[in-house]
Amino acid sequence: MPDIFISYTHRDNEKLSDERQGWIDYFHEALERRLRQLAGRPVEIWRDRKLGGNDLLTSTIEGVLGQAKLFIAVLSPGYLNSDWCMKELRLFCESASKAGGIRINNASRVFFATKTPVALERRPVSIDLDPTELIGYQFYRLNEREHAHEFDRHHQTDRQDFLDVVNDLASELCRTLDAMSDSKLGTHEHATLVAPSGITVYLAETTFDLAPERERLRRELEQFGHTVLPERPLRPSSDYPDQVKENLAQARLSVHLIGKSYGVIPEGHDRSVIDLQYESAGSEAAARPEFVRLPWMAPDLESLDPRLERVRDDPRLLVASLESLKTAIGDLLAPKRPPKPSDQSRWLYILSDARDAAAAKRYGDWLFDRTGYNVLEPLEGHEEREVREDHEESLKTCDAVLLYYGESNEFWLRAKLRDLQKVFGYGRQRPFKAKAVFLADPSRPEKERFRIHDIMVLNGFGPFETSKLEPFVEQLGQEGQAV
Repeated sequence: MPDIFISYTHRDNEKLSDERQGWIDYFHEALERRLRQLAGRPVEIWRDRKLGGNDLLTSTIEGVLGQAKLFIAVLSPGYLNSDWCMKELRLFCESASKAGGIRINNASRVFFATKTPVALERRPVSIDLDPTELIGYQFYRLNEREHAHEFDRHHQTDRQDFLDVVNDLASELCRTLDAMSDSKLGTHEHATLVAPSGITVYLAETTFDLAPERERLRRELEQFGHTVLPERPLRPSSDYPDQVKENLAQARLSVHLIGKSYGVIPEGHDRSVIDLQYESAGSEAAARPEFVRLPWMAPDLESLDPRLERVRDDPRLLVASLESLKTAIGDLLAPKRPPKPSDQSRWLYILSDARDAAAAKRYGDWLFDRTGYNVLEPLEGHEEREVREDHEESLKTCDAVLLYYGESNEFWLRAKLRDLQKVFGYGRQRPFKAKAVFLADPSRPEKERFRIHDIMVLNGFGPFETSKLEPFVEQLGQEGQAV
């Protein structure tokens, strides 16, 4: 039984004269590689590789659609105009509804990888899916003129953005596959991806330019077991404020993504949905001291509609990256625990790929003797789930962290840096004493260009030399005794 079926129009895989691969070829290869790394096993992806076809689905494709666990639709205008693609999508949904359902708890078995933007109103009408799900995993960005720029895999920055989205998609695919393996498909019993946290968050509806950020935030909140409202887009009708208040009453926190546009104005009102939600959340916070309204703006937002300028005076306004917003939300939702005694042991977590374990251990042994910190290393030889749980617990409890970046690839480093950004969502209660990335051999162009705010970057190229770690030791604040 194939794990994943990729549905696409062959127009989106056409190659330029000097290209080895089409867009779909590259997407398939990158996704398969990342899935294999995350799952720790081969994940079977199937797609029709023929160069063309008529309007009749072959028996082979129908058979695969009937057996596939998950379905990825590569959205583009050409995809929505293809009768063939629409039939594939409809047949999968019909088959899935008879074998465990189209959803596994709060996760859809249909995933949308949006190569080229499509209007939400053009969603496939033959299936019952929330139109906002069509936003899916976006492989483009909008420029200042609201024109789409598709990620160019031949351009360094675009390629990294492309791989970031592939990683997000692969992570969610793995979670859903794990949930399906734990459930009894065919008996209509649904698996739970994570234990419910009991926390409800109101994630305010936003303008189209911020829809991808809102979708990423929604997915991550749900991955931590939180309930996200509204579950479906609210009707832009005269009772819009009442719909908002009903949802807000169930939440502990509301998050408002503010962009340059004012937003849609509901019927019978003179203010937009962005404005009305923000005001209603303010009233909720005034009535319930335990409720928090959290507005956010991107740091590069150059202009704001004058009707929303008052948001700048909000004492809780966060002007930062989306990852910083996720950290702030994690802080607000984390359970309040009594502080730990100050005399507990100190722990340093050294992260490395299995290929770098021996080299990283040499530096870890020296740091153990030099600083007085206990040293944690990633688990080896255990089930993938156990390794992940131990990794998250180590990030939650350690005092400092060092990423050893040697033989590992960009995927590995980016995944670990994202884990650091999410750490407060794991329940961490305090900042790190020190964080660093140790760049080790082999030297590669992306390593030499690597830089990042808020994390120390150490040049560790060349032979083993403990002096390369002295800036990190200094940040740890330990004088120690040199060995």
